[in-house]
Amino acid sequence: MIVAALGFQYDEIIEFPPKEVITEKEFTTSYGEKVPKGYVCGLQSKAIAKKGENELIFLDFVAYAGEHEEYVV
Repeated sequence: MIVAALGFQYDEIIEFPPKEVITEKEFTTSYGEKVPKGYVCGLQSKAIAKKGENELIFLDFVAYAGEHEEYVV
């Protein structure tokens, strides 16, 4: 969607399988849930839009709990 919104011409989009983000220490979420060290606390996704051998866009999206301030609405 990003490459299309920017109007880039591309040959292929490569999406990598999501990978889990593992906690490095125990923490408590803003909802009061305890997450022990070594548990999954989020996901990481990567994608590349290519034109020939050139990478037009490299997306590295990471969403996880525990290592930053959480915003609750």
